[in-house]
Amino acid sequence: MKISLVTYFYNDAIKYIDTFLSALSKQTVQNFDLIVFNDSVEKPETYFTDYKRSIKFIAVSGTPTQVRFQSFEYLNKSDTDYIIFQDIDDSMSENRVEVLSHLLNEYDIVSNDLSLMNDSGELYQASIWSDKLKDLFTFEYNFIKDKNIVGIGNSAIKKTILKHSLKYSAIPKVADWFMFYQLMYNGKLTAVFTTKCQTLYRQHPNNMAGVRSLDNKRLLYVMEVKKFHYLGLKEANFNVEKELKELEAIEKKISETHTTNPNTENLFWWDETNHLIIN
Repeated sequence: MKISLVTYFYNDAIKYIDTFLSALSKQTVQNFDLIVFNDSVEKPETYFTDYKRSIKFIAVSGTPTQVRFQSFEYLNKSDTDYIIFQDIDDSMSENRVEVLSHLLNEYDIVSNDLSLMNDSGELYQASIWSDKLKDLFTFEYNFIKDKNIVGIGNSAIKKTILKHSLKYSAIPKVADWFMFYQLMYNGKLTAVFTTKCQTLYRQHPNNMAGVRSLDNKRLLYVMEVKKFHYLGLKEANFNVEKELKELEAIEKKISETHTTNPNTENLFWWDETNHLIIN
């Protein structure tokens, strides 16, 4: 099986390139090609001169959602078999390619746990979802309908799943969630979560889906992300009226009453509104 590791390169990510390349060089298996979707970085190859293995640079442009859709269209036509995604501003455990490529022999989609590091690359919390999900926990589209654990930074797929219908919408703020939900629903796919490897997830101001403590500003942002996610799915002909009404009801209650969340530790992405206590 041919394995490709895929990342996205942009000007703000240049400062993270050394950490990214170091993580690649330390992988316990090295039988993968590197595909870099380059969004507006001039002469991107000059930043990868220390990388001596096979590499392809593919030009993309537009909004983050447009870039994701362009990359999936390219990957669907590529000659690879297994695709492992890695955000260039993050890092990963040394066994990540090995673990994910092995699991792809059995599963269509694999997501892995996160360990948190600060903007300087210092690890401060390991395996944040392992207390909630056991290794080899399997799930389908309905599990990620109101939250997410499958992002570009912590996932791997069989290329064959990209044949399933995937409709574009400019509405969602989080392309990964929108795209993976569609693929899983339309393809009737089962995914698996593993704790055996980690994405070292960098927490910095530009990280939209950072794992943060809950305050009013964060809660309002999460609600906005979820609303636009469902509106995008609605535009793509999914029935999400129930989810939109539930969000509307939560928003109304929050404006009228005091809201607390006793469990803000290590929530899944966009999971905050599922744990509210409205007094």
